[in-house]
Amino acid sequence: MLIPVQKVPFEIRRRAAQHLESLRSAELADAAGLQLGDSAVPIYRPDLDQVAYYEFSLVRDAGRGVSLASCGYASASTKKARKDATANDEGTPARASITGFIIASADRHDFPVAHWSLDRQPPSIQVLQDSSADCRCDDKAASETKGDPARLYKLDALAYIAENRAGEVVGSSGQQPTLIAGLPHSLKKYAGRISNSSASPTGRSDNDIKIQAGEHTYERIDADTPGIKLQADEMDWGEYKKRYADSFGPLLESLRHRAARTWEIEDAITEFGEGILTGTRHRVALLGEASIRLHGVAAPLVRASLEDDPAGPPVLVIDALPGALQRETDLAVSVNYASGDQETLKFFLVSRDTPTNGRDDKSGPCECED
Repeated sequence: MLIPVQKVPFEIRRRAAQHLESLRSAELADAAGLQLGDSAVPIYRPDLDQVAYYEFSLVRDAGRGVSLASCGYASASTKKARKDATANDEGTPARASITGFIIASADRHDFPVAHWSLDRQPPSIQVLQDSSADCRCDDKAASETKGDPARLYKLDALAYIAENRAGEVVGSSGQQPTLIAGLPHSLKKYAGRISNSSASPTGRSDNDIKIQAGEHTYERIDADTPGIKLQADEMDWGEYKKRYADSFGPLLESLRHRAARTWEIEDAITEFGEGILTGTRHRVALLGEASIRLHGVAAPLVRASLEDDPAGPPVLVIDALPGALQRETDLAVSVNYASGDQETLKFFLVSRDTPTNGRDDKSGPCECED
């Protein structure tokens, strides 16, 4: 179930790393010192054939915490290596402390970052925890009482289920949503329809003053609504997965629709760049050791530096020099990683008095290296 983080598509890793960096930039105390872990967990959804999300654990090098390996997620070779290492206390490596997680969508069926926390264990660990205590799922317990988890499913905003290779549930976190029967695939035709109720006195009078309390007739006209009901909770997991898409189809489509606007913003940043205000600092997460090159008209208007982090990859710090700009001015950052990966990140500089309808996107002769 665990995969090396390098096997996660590059753009998804970039999104998770920058999300963490944005939390640090917001000066959230819990984000200080956190890094993406070395492993990731693919997460599935019953209505999708491919991987739906990737879970990134957030780790600290020292202190409290629990590793994924201690909850049954390690391969046989990893477990053997751990057992050999712990046989001699002097050679036991320090274990990173997992103190949070980021779950990034693999496609546009959900928001780009679907779930995150800086103080909770990842769902891949939560599903195997005793709900009333810290993680108690050591290798022996996981293998003897439940079996090693082979696949993790996300069912709702906060609901997850882990299954073994036989497709049997070995753990869960959150309240599993009950399947709905009769939910139409399009709710638009029912929008605005309401039920009406009216009451009128049985006897009639020409004068309200002379009217006496008496019996009333009651009439209710119900709107045409679908017959929705909840299905039985005793359904087995295999049948639940089969019915999931049909049961929650309209709700899942609504989620996709609501997330579309956020994806449009992501697309605009990719195409046009992210804005940096003159006189401010912008931090860019890097995915490993890298060399940086700046180019574009705005290159002479910024100062770039690499901020080393002993616990993880460096951070690119861009300081935009103060000053007024008549047009939005483009900046591009080329990143060449030691792993061989490459990426180009786009930005543009603006000042507070820059008109919003002007861009200066001509390539400039200046190329700066850091």
